[in-house]
Amino acid sequence: MPRTLPERVGLHVYKADGCLFRWFLDAGAAVYLAEVSHRDANRDFEIFIVPHLDGAMRAGWRRRWQELRDPPEVWATVAAELDLEEPTATASDPDFAVLLAALAAGGTPSISYEDADARASLAADVRHLREIVDRQAQALRKAKLAAEAAAGRTESEQPSEATSQRWRLAELATWADLHADRICVLPRALAEAKKSSFENEDLVFDALELLADTYRSVKLSRLPREQLKARADELGLFLGGSVEPSQAGSWGEAYFVNHAGRRRFLSQHLGRGSSRDPRYSLRIYFFWDEDTQRACVGWLPSHLPNSLT
Repeated sequence: MPRTLPERVGLHVYKADGCLFRWFLDAGAAVYLAEVSHRDANRDFEIFIVPHLDGAMRAGWRRRWQELRDPPEVWATVAAELDLEEPTATASDPDFAVLLAALAAGGTPSISYEDADARASLAADVRHLREIVDRQAQALRKAKLAAEAAAGRTESEQPSEATSQRWRLAELATWADLHADRICVLPRALAEAKKSSFENEDLVFDALELLADTYRSVKLSRLPREQLKARADELGLFLGGSVEPSQAGSWGEAYFVNHAGRRRFLSQHLGRGSSRDPRYSLRIYFFWDEDTQRACVGWLPSHLPNSLT
Protein backbone atom coordinates (compact mmCIF):
# COMPACT_ATOMS: atom_id res chain seq x y z
CA MET A 1 0.00 0.00 0.00
CA PRO A 2 1.40 3.43 -0.85
CA ARG A 3 2.35 5.47 2.18
CA THR A 4 1.27 8.73 0.54
CA LEU A 5 -1.34 9.32 -2.15
CA PRO A 6 -0.60 11.40 -5.27
CA GLU A 7 -2.28 14.77 -5.06
CA ARG A 8 -3.10 14.98 -8.76
CA VAL A 9 -6.68 14.52 -9.88
CA GLY A 10 -7.58 11.26 -11.55
CA LEU A 11 -7.64 7.50 -11.30
CA HIS A 12 -4.60 5.78 -9.77
CA VAL A 13 -3.61 2.12 -9.53
CA TYR A 14 -1.12 0.58 -7.13
CA LYS A 15 -0.16 -3.09 -7.19
CA ALA A 16 1.59 -5.03 -4.45
CA ASP A 17 2.07 -8.68 -3.65
CA GLY A 18 -1.44 -10.17 -3.54
CA CYS A 19 -3.12 -6.75 -3.45
CA LEU A 20 -4.53 -4.25 -5.93
CA PHE A 21 -5.34 -0.73 -4.73
CA ARG A 22 -7.26 1.65 -7.02
CA TRP A 23 -8.43 5.11 -6.07
CA PHE A 24 -9.91 8.23 -7.65
CA LEU A 25 -9.12 11.66 -6.27
CA ASP A 26 -10.59 15.07 -7.08
CA ALA A 27 -9.70 17.51 -4.31
CA GLY A 28 -11.56 20.38 -5.99
CA ALA A 29 -14.82 18.45 -6.06
CA ALA A 30 -14.12 16.86 -2.65
CA VAL A 31 -14.37 13.36 -4.10
CA TYR A 32 -12.43 10.32 -2.97
CA LEU A 33 -13.12 6.73 -3.96
CA ALA A 34 -10.97 3.73 -3.14
CA GLU A 35 -11.10 0.02 -3.88
CA VAL A 36 -8.87 -2.59 -2.25
CA SER A 37 -8.72 -6.05 -3.87
CA HIS A 38 -6.84 -8.64 -1.85
CA ARG A 39 -6.17 -12.31 -2.50
CA ASP A 40 -7.89 -12.90 0.83
CA ALA A 41 -11.48 -12.15 -0.26
CA ASN A 42 -12.48 -11.09 3.24
CA ARG A 43 -10.06 -8.19 3.00
CA ASP A 44 -11.67 -6.76 -0.14
CA PHE A 45 -13.49 -3.49 0.51
CA GLU A 46 -14.47 -0.13 -0.98
CA ILE A 47 -14.78 3.29 0.65
CA PHE A 48 -15.93 6.65 -0.67
CA ILE A 49 -16.46 10.33 0.16
CA VAL A 50 -18.67 12.15 -2.37
CA PRO A 51 -20.92 15.25 -2.44
CA HIS A 52 -24.66 14.53 -2.54
CA LEU A 53 -27.29 16.44 -4.50
CA ASP A 54 -28.59 17.93 -1.24
CA GLY A 55 -25.24 19.66 -0.73
CA ALA A 56 -24.09 17.43 2.15
CA MET A 57 -21.19 14.99 1.96
CA ARG A 58 -21.74 11.23 1.98
CA ALA A 59 -19.14 8.74 3.16
CA GLY A 60 -19.44 4.99 3.30
CA TRP A 61 -17.92 1.57 2.98
CA ARG A 62 -18.78 -1.81 1.48
CA ARG A 63 -17.19 -5.20 1.76
CA ARG A 64 -17.23 -6.98 -1.57
CA TRP A 65 -17.61 -10.31 0.22
CA GLN A 66 -20.06 -10.87 3.04
CA GLU A 67 -18.15 -13.24 5.31
CA LEU A 68 -17.17 -10.22 7.41
CA ARG A 69 -19.81 -7.61 8.26
CA ASP A 70 -17.67 -5.30 10.37
CA PRO A 71 -16.25 -2.14 8.71
CA PRO A 72 -12.71 -2.12 7.27
CA GLU A 73 -10.01 -1.21 9.77
CA VAL A 74 -9.21 2.07 8.02
CA TRP A 75 -12.89 3.11 8.21
CA ALA A 76 -13.16 2.19 11.90
CA THR A 77 -10.00 4.18 12.65
CA VAL A 78 -11.21 7.32 10.89
CA ALA A 79 -14.78 7.02 12.25
CA ALA A 80 -13.42 6.88 15.80
CA GLU A 81 -11.77 10.28 15.27
CA LEU A 82 -14.71 12.02 13.57
CA ASP A 83 -18.22 12.92 14.66
CA LEU A 84 -20.14 11.25 11.82
CA GLU A 85 -23.73 12.20 11.12
CA GLU A 86 -26.77 9.96 10.77
CA PRO A 87 -26.26 6.59 9.03
CA THR A 88 -28.25 6.49 5.79
CA ALA A 89 -29.52 3.42 3.99
CA THR A 90 -28.95 3.26 0.23
CA ALA A 91 -31.10 1.74 -2.47
CA SER A 92 -28.06 -0.19 -3.73
CA ASP A 93 -24.61 -0.93 -2.38
CA PRO A 94 -21.96 1.71 -3.10
CA ASP A 95 -19.67 0.44 -5.82
CA PHE A 96 -16.31 1.82 -6.98
CA ALA A 97 -16.98 1.32 -10.68
CA VAL A 98 -20.54 2.68 -10.50
CA LEU A 99 -19.52 5.80 -8.57
CA LEU A 100 -16.61 6.37 -10.95
CA ALA A 101 -18.93 6.03 -13.95
CA ALA A 102 -21.41 8.46 -12.38
CA LEU A 103 -18.67 11.04 -11.86
CA ALA A 104 -17.41 10.62 -15.43
CA ALA A 105 -20.92 10.82 -16.91
CA GLY A 106 -22.01 13.71 -14.72
CA GLY A 107 -25.16 11.82 -13.77
CA THR A 108 -26.60 8.39 -13.13
CA PRO A 109 -25.03 5.81 -15.46
CA SER A 110 -26.74 2.79 -16.94
CA ILE A 111 -25.74 -0.23 -14.85
CA SER A 112 -25.93 -3.90 -15.75
CA TYR A 113 -25.17 -6.67 -13.25
CA GLU A 114 -24.57 -10.30 -14.13
CA ASP A 115 -27.28 -11.26 -11.64
CA ALA A 116 -29.74 -8.59 -12.84
CA ASP A 117 -32.50 -11.15 -13.51
CA ALA A 118 -32.12 -12.67 -10.05
CA ARG A 119 -32.16 -9.21 -8.44
CA ALA A 120 -35.34 -8.25 -10.33
CA SER A 121 -37.00 -11.53 -9.37
CA LEU A 122 -36.15 -11.10 -5.69
CA ALA A 123 -37.39 -7.50 -5.72
CA ALA A 124 -40.70 -8.65 -7.25
CA ASP A 125 -41.00 -11.39 -4.60
CA VAL A 126 -40.42 -8.87 -1.82
CA ARG A 127 -43.08 -6.52 -3.21
CA HIS A 128 -45.55 -9.41 -3.53
CA LEU A 129 -44.92 -10.63 0.03
CA ARG A 130 -45.27 -7.13 1.43
CA GLU A 131 -48.62 -6.74 -0.34
CA ILE A 132 -49.79 -10.05 1.16
CA VAL A 133 -48.67 -8.98 4.65
CA ASP A 134 -50.46 -5.63 4.23
CA ARG A 135 -53.72 -7.31 3.21
CA GLN A 136 -53.52 -9.86 6.02
CA ALA A 137 -52.73 -7.17 8.59
CA GLN A 138 -55.68 -5.07 7.44
CA ALA A 139 -58.01 -8.06 7.62
CA LEU A 140 -56.72 -8.96 11.09
CA ARG A 141 -57.15 -5.38 12.29
CA LYS A 142 -60.75 -5.24 11.06
CA ALA A 143 -61.53 -8.62 12.63
CA LYS A 144 -60.03 -7.52 15.95
CA LEU A 145 -62.02 -4.28 15.99
CA ALA A 146 -65.22 -6.13 15.10
CA ALA A 147 -64.62 -8.70 17.86
CA GLU A 148 -63.92 -5.99 20.44
CA ALA A 149 -67.03 -4.08 19.36
CA ALA A 150 -69.21 -7.21 19.46
CA ALA A 151 -67.96 -8.13 22.93
CA GLY A 152 -69.27 -4.86 24.32
CA ARG A 153 -72.76 -5.10 22.76
CA THR A 154 -75.92 -7.12 23.32
CA GLU A 155 -76.79 -9.80 20.79
CA SER A 156 -79.37 -7.48 19.20
CA GLU A 157 -76.76 -4.82 18.62
CA GLN A 158 -74.52 -5.20 15.60
CA PRO A 159 -71.15 -3.43 15.24
CA SER A 160 -71.13 -0.66 12.68
CA GLU A 161 -68.12 0.21 10.54
CA ALA A 162 -69.11 3.85 10.93
CA THR A 163 -68.48 3.57 14.66
CA SER A 164 -64.87 4.35 15.50
CA GLN A 165 -63.15 4.37 18.85
CA ARG A 166 -61.99 7.69 20.26
CA TRP A 167 -58.45 7.26 21.46
CA ARG A 168 -56.63 9.10 24.21
CA LEU A 169 -52.91 9.89 24.22
CA ALA A 170 -52.50 7.64 27.25
CA GLU A 171 -53.63 4.77 24.99
CA LEU A 172 -51.18 5.53 22.17
CA ALA A 173 -49.16 2.37 22.81
CA THR A 174 -52.27 0.24 22.27
CA TRP A 175 -53.10 2.14 19.07
CA ALA A 176 -49.51 1.76 17.84
CA ASP A 177 -49.57 -2.01 18.43
CA LEU A 178 -52.82 -2.28 16.49
CA HIS A 179 -51.37 -0.40 13.51
CA ALA A 180 -47.77 -1.64 13.73
CA ASP A 181 -47.85 -3.00 10.18
CA ARG A 182 -48.39 0.53 8.83
CA ILE A 183 -46.58 2.85 11.22
CA CYS A 184 -43.95 2.66 13.95
CA VAL A 185 -44.24 4.77 17.10
CA LEU A 186 -40.99 4.64 19.03
CA PRO A 187 -40.73 4.44 22.85
CA ARG A 188 -39.62 8.04 23.26
CA ALA A 189 -42.77 9.27 21.52
CA LEU A 190 -44.96 6.94 23.59
CA ALA A 191 -43.41 8.24 26.80
CA GLU A 192 -43.90 11.88 25.79
CA ALA A 193 -47.53 11.25 24.81
CA LYS A 194 -48.36 9.90 28.29
CA LYS A 195 -47.42 13.18 29.98
CA SER A 196 -48.67 15.52 27.24
CA SER A 197 -51.18 18.30 27.93
CA PHE A 198 -52.19 18.69 24.27
CA GLU A 199 -55.94 19.19 24.22
CA ASN A 200 -56.99 18.01 20.74
CA GLU A 201 -56.27 14.30 21.12
CA ASP A 202 -58.43 13.38 18.11
CA LEU A 203 -56.14 15.48 15.90
CA VAL A 204 -53.08 13.50 17.03
CA PHE A 205 -54.64 10.22 15.92
CA ASP A 206 -55.92 11.75 12.69
CA ALA A 207 -52.37 12.91 11.96
CA LEU A 208 -50.91 9.50 12.77
CA GLU A 209 -53.51 7.88 10.52
CA LEU A 210 -52.43 10.28 7.78
CA LEU A 211 -48.85 8.99 8.13
CA ALA A 212 -49.95 5.36 8.34
CA ASP A 213 -52.29 5.52 5.36
CA THR A 214 -52.00 8.38 2.83
CA TYR A 215 -48.34 9.26 3.45
CA ARG A 216 -47.30 5.61 3.28
CA SER A 217 -49.29 5.06 0.08
CA VAL A 218 -47.60 8.06 -1.53
CA LYS A 219 -44.14 6.84 -0.49
CA LEU A 220 -44.96 3.44 -2.00
CA SER A 221 -46.18 5.13 -5.21
CA ARG A 222 -49.74 3.91 -4.69
CA LEU A 223 -51.22 7.42 -4.56
CA PRO A 224 -50.22 10.76 -6.14
CA ARG A 225 -48.63 13.27 -3.79
CA GLU A 226 -51.50 15.67 -4.44
CA GLN A 227 -53.77 13.43 -2.36
CA LEU A 228 -51.40 13.72 0.59
CA LYS A 229 -51.48 17.52 0.42
CA ALA A 230 -55.26 17.50 0.04
CA ARG A 231 -55.73 15.28 3.11
CA ALA A 232 -53.25 17.33 5.15
CA ASP A 233 -55.04 20.54 4.16
CA GLU A 234 -58.36 18.95 5.11
CA LEU A 235 -57.01 18.32 8.61
CA GLY A 236 -55.36 21.74 8.79
CA LEU A 237 -51.89 20.17 8.98
CA PHE A 238 -48.59 21.09 7.36
CA LEU A 239 -45.93 18.56 6.40
CA GLY A 240 -42.25 19.29 5.80
CA GLY A 241 -38.66 18.98 6.93
CA SER A 242 -37.79 19.38 10.59
CA VAL A 243 -34.40 21.13 10.77
CA GLU A 244 -31.34 21.21 8.54
CA PRO A 245 -29.24 18.05 9.06
CA SER A 246 -26.14 20.20 9.56
CA GLN A 247 -27.85 21.99 12.47
CA ALA A 248 -29.54 19.01 14.13
CA GLY A 249 -26.55 18.27 16.35
CA SER A 250 -26.86 21.73 17.93
CA TRP A 251 -29.65 20.32 20.13
CA GLY A 252 -27.84 17.18 21.23
CA GLU A 253 -29.86 14.03 20.62
CA ALA A 254 -33.25 15.77 20.38
CA TYR A 255 -33.59 15.06 16.65
CA PHE A 256 -32.05 11.59 16.75
CA VAL A 257 -33.42 8.21 17.82
CA ASN A 258 -32.08 4.68 17.92
CA HIS A 259 -34.02 2.30 15.71
CA ALA A 260 -33.10 -1.22 14.60
CA GLY A 261 -29.57 -0.75 15.91
CA ARG A 262 -29.02 2.48 14.00
CA ARG A 263 -28.99 6.18 14.89
CA ARG A 264 -31.71 7.84 12.79
CA PHE A 265 -32.45 11.50 12.14
CA LEU A 266 -36.05 12.76 12.60
CA SER A 267 -35.93 14.54 9.26
CA GLN A 268 -39.67 15.27 8.83
CA HIS A 269 -42.43 16.76 10.90
CA LEU A 270 -46.19 17.11 10.72
CA GLY A 271 -48.10 19.69 12.70
CA ARG A 272 -50.59 22.45 13.24
CA GLY A 273 -50.34 25.81 14.98
CA SER A 274 -47.50 28.13 15.91
CA SER A 275 -48.14 28.59 19.61
CA ARG A 276 -45.46 27.52 22.06
CA ASP A 277 -48.17 26.47 24.50
CA PRO A 278 -48.05 22.63 24.42
CA ARG A 279 -51.84 22.52 24.93
CA TYR A 280 -52.60 24.00 21.51
CA SER A 281 -49.75 23.32 19.07
CA LEU A 282 -49.05 19.91 17.50
CA ARG A 283 -45.77 18.55 16.18
CA ILE A 284 -45.05 14.95 15.12
CA TYR A 285 -41.42 14.25 14.21
CA PHE A 286 -40.63 11.18 12.13
CA PHE A 287 -38.52 9.60 9.40
CA TRP A 288 -39.33 7.15 6.62
CA ASP A 289 -37.80 3.70 7.13
CA GLU A 290 -37.06 2.11 3.75
CA ASP A 291 -36.43 -1.30 5.31
CA THR A 292 -39.91 -1.67 6.82
CA GLN A 293 -41.64 0.85 4.52
CA ARG A 294 -43.24 2.71 7.40
CA ALA A 295 -43.06 6.15 8.91
CA CYS A 296 -41.27 5.95 12.27
CA VAL A 297 -42.43 8.53 14.82
CA GLY A 298 -39.75 9.57 17.30
CA TRP A 299 -41.45 12.48 19.08
CA LEU A 300 -44.92 13.95 19.61
CA PRO A 301 -47.00 16.01 20.25
CA SER A 302 -44.89 18.98 21.40
CA HIS A 303 -42.22 21.11 19.73
CA LEU A 304 -38.58 20.07 19.65
CA PRO A 305 -36.09 22.94 20.04
CA ASN A 306 -35.15 24.88 16.89
CA SER A 307 -33.65 28.20 15.88
CA LEU A 308 -36.80 30.03 16.99
CA THR A 309 -36.65 28.70 20.53
